[in-house]
Amino acid sequence: MNKVMRYQIIKPIDIDWKTFGDILNKLRQEVRFTKNKTIALYNDWLTYCFQYKNEHNEYPKLVDYCGYKVFSGYAYDKFKTEVVFSNTANYTTSVREACSAYDAHKTDILKGNCSIPSMGANQPIDLHNKSLSVDVNESGDYIATISLLSNRGKKEFGLKCGQIKIVLKAGDKSSRDILQRCVSKEYKICGSKIIYKDKKTFINLCYGFEPVTSELDKSKVMGIDLGVSVPAYMAFNFDKYKRDSIKDNRIMATKWMMDRQLSIAKQSCKYLSDGNSGHGRKKKMICYDKYSNKSRNLSQTINHGWSKYIVDVAFRNGCGTIQMEDLSGVTSEKDKFLKNWTFYDLQQKIEYKAKEKGINVVKINPKYTSQRCSECGCICKRNRPDQKTFKCISCGYSSNADFNAAKNIATIGIEDIIANTEVVE
Repeated sequence: MNKVMRYQIIKPIDIDWKTFGDILNKLRQEVRFTKNKTIALYNDWLTYCFQYKNEHNEYPKLVDYCGYKVFSGYAYDKFKTEVVFSNTANYTTSVREACSAYDAHKTDILKGNCSIPSMGANQPIDLHNKSLSVDVNESGDYIATISLLSNRGKKEFGLKCGQIKIVLKAGDKSSRDILQRCVSKEYKICGSKIIYKDKKTFINLCYGFEPVTSELDKSKVMGIDLGVSVPAYMAFNFDKYKRDSIKDNRIMATKWMMDRQLSIAKQSCKYLSDGNSGHGRKKKMICYDKYSNKSRNLSQTINHGWSKYIVDVAFRNGCGTIQMEDLSGVTSEKDKFLKNWTFYDLQQKIEYKAKEKGINVVKINPKYTSQRCSECGCICKRNRPDQKTFKCISCGYSSNADFNAAKNIATIGIEDIIANTEVVE
């Protein structure tokens, strides 16, 4: 189980702030170069794979194409001569992160439904798990040692060593406890990042530990239906009347307002070419960045709160399993909304919080779960007379539509059950 805690860098120990800042700027440039080049190369390779498949009815093998078994190894060697300052292990991490960033949206990219990821100027600096260690000195300060520079890099900056020691700010008891457990090796330090935000430099320290195991019944399932008017509706396979939900229309309305403002700002910037510089362009870009950051931050904050509540509900009810919709490859208007509103991020947060509690997460195909009667199993479009209401044409069962869908999602083996049920026209 991995989690992340952010720590501000108070100061470097062995060098001055200016030199440290210059080093970080060089490394950010190289990370941006590495990720954008890797993503472009990866896109070219996958595009070629699909073309080859159409012509030869089979996919080409990477090892036959370029002599590598893993694409990240191919990309690593392709650009390594142009990455001169970065520590080798960190450079490897950046290449892998770029491939993962592309893979997260690969299907939609290749279908033309979204654009290729592009990395901006203020890139986090990737740290391999072996490039970061933490200790505490006699004064009680927490000192992190970070391996940043290659041999050429340390020569360029006149340093004897590519490792730099920094002092971390650990303000509260929780953050100090995490660092202390990293020092004692109770927590394992994983791949982390150095970020620059609000004119301050931080380390996003990723640490790993074994999740707390608890006595939960894996056969007790909580199903979650994600929706527009009600963000999450929960039902249970062991009690057909029990339910819970998140009703947060005020926050949703705020998010929609921000996204509208973001869309307006984006449209305004769209018609400004690079030659149209000056205060007009600068003001419009400030406006765009403002709403973009606010929208993203609000989504993150809301999703943290919602995911915690959802997992706590499952835990309190002794559920060893959470089932929810698999949002990949969906096309309905509802599901498009869920994608655009970072419900993927919500699902990820549910998954890692559930894992921490020892709860399994299962994603199921949501097809027909909103049309199926949770009482008699009849599947028909006419079971949904309107968005909020479910009324079965076969048995007459009537319920809130989201609750009925959540009950279906909570059913063990629901995909097979639906696959073997005839759909009524």
